[in-house]
Amino acid sequence: MHRFLIFLLSLAAFAVPTTSWEASTSGHLAINITPGQAITAVGLSNTTFTGGAPSGTVVGALSVTMSPASPAFSGSLSLSGTNASQFQISGGNLTTNGVVPAGTYQVNIVATEAGVTGSPFAQAETITASSASPADPETPGPSGALYANPPYACTANRYVATTGSDSNNGTSPSTPWATLGHATSQALASGTCVNIATGTYSISGVTLSHGGTTSSPTGYVVYRCQALSGCVFRENTSNVNSFFDIQPTGNYLIFDALELDGNNNNVYGACITSSRPGGGPAHHLWIINSVIHGCGLSGVQFNNSEWYWILHNKVYNNSSSDTSGSFGSGISVYEPEILSGYTPSTMDNQWSPYTVVMAYNVAHDNFNCQTCGSGNTDGNGIIFDDWLHTQNTPNTPFAHQGLAFGNITYHNGGWGINVFSSVNAVVVNNTSYNNFWDSVNSATYRGEFEQNDSGSITFRNNIGWANTATNSQNVPFLGRNATGLNNWSNNIAFGADVNFGEGDAFPTPVNKTNTDPLLMNAPNNNFSLQGGSPSIGFGDGGNYGPYTTPITIDAGACYHTLSACP
Repeated sequence: MHRFLIFLLSLAAFAVPTTSWEASTSGHLAINITPGQAITAVGLSNTTFTGGAPSGTVVGALSVTMSPASPAFSGSLSLSGTNASQFQISGGNLTTNGVVPAGTYQVNIVATEAGVTGSPFAQAETITASSASPADPETPGPSGALYANPPYACTANRYVATTGSDSNNGTSPSTPWATLGHATSQALASGTCVNIATGTYSISGVTLSHGGTTSSPTGYVVYRCQALSGCVFRENTSNVNSFFDIQPTGNYLIFDALELDGNNNNVYGACITSSRPGGGPAHHLWIINSVIHGCGLSGVQFNNSEWYWILHNKVYNNSSSDTSGSFGSGISVYEPEILSGYTPSTMDNQWSPYTVVMAYNVAHDNFNCQTCGSGNTDGNGIIFDDWLHTQNTPNTPFAHQGLAFGNITYHNGGWGINVFSSVNAVVVNNTSYNNFWDSVNSATYRGEFEQNDSGSITFRNNIGWANTATNSQNVPFLGRNATGLNNWSNNIAFGADVNFGEGDAFPTPVNKTNTDPLLMNAPNNNFSLQGGSPSIGFGDGGNYGPYTTPITIDAGACYHTLSACP
């Protein structure tokens, strides 16, 4: 009998989670039982956000349900699951960790507290990043729509901030690096996004010798500002050759939403360039949503390779160095060459058949040295430069195609868009106004758009408005010394007669001459179309790439529904 009572008391001890002993008024002992707590749920207030938003964007608020409710949860929260690395817990919220593109993501939110039932408790969540509605139509210059829906995806993230230190690990917003030079010196893996906090960074040239490995959304290394045009990189040293100097090993790089300030020609070379010391130059380079200015040679200068995408940038006040003989342009692609043995990827083929694309850029006030004497050249807004390879070996014309689409060029010292000694260029839906004001430039033939010594060139749906007040020889369209059949159609010329001969023709009525395009306010840089503009509906239609309006029926860079452009 005694053994049986002891056994029952033992069982009772196991069944009582919490006990307290008190003396009762009757002289007997009383036992009060407090139930143990359990985690019963983890909540996320919202499971959708807009893909492509800056790192740290709040997805939703987190909550943990306890039973009984008191005391409140006092443990820790963590993440697991397939896509855990693309999110982080910040305070009481789930936020993005880096730039997370549109898509569906699987994440487990894990609540852990010692001494309670059901810990750790994992709640599976499906999080949807929706696509932002892109601007329709596209507007030249840095694009919020493209910034919110970038062509790349981040599988790893690093961070740079003006408050950082290069002794940090750079792996979180709380431990950022301080300098872009330190970030570019790292051999970062493909899919890594370097998220740069807003602010002004003083630098002395940056060499980029590391990049990604493949042309896919996760195959690039990306340098991205955390706010559109919120990161200014200003050159602090005089007589620097190049601001961003991309070495032959710096392939598969993307620059998004950066401002490069050459600081009044402290950079006597280009703001950003691909170079070729001892080998072939870099390929697969994207510059998007950026502002590039103040460099002595070109704003963008890419040479001797292909797979270049220069999209939605503003490029101005470049190529004005006082170094004699250094003549550049806003955007220049010089003697591109086919990347031997390369098979284009799905990402490449978005732009097929083009392997060099300059689209939706604004290029203005790029001009050459005014004190270097006569004979200077260039100072163009955009130039296709010697794609026939007449100046250097291998002297083989570039067999792939290049595209200039939806650009605005104005008040450049040289041509608005210049196709010089080139082949296989397509120049469509651009607007050029009041270029070629540089009286030091010795060119006899002067045009808003030019074909010179070139063949197999298409000029279509463009608006050229020349200003003869600066030079009586300025014309809206110029064609001379054709080396092959060129096509001019659906273009609108104003301000002067066109100048054609030596193998080119500007037929009417398929083109319009001496026709006011009725731009909204061109002298104040608004190139949108007034109601009743003859440019409306004059274009021939067509789809020229993934960021173009499927049916472009207007001439010029600004679709008729825009009230301001850019």
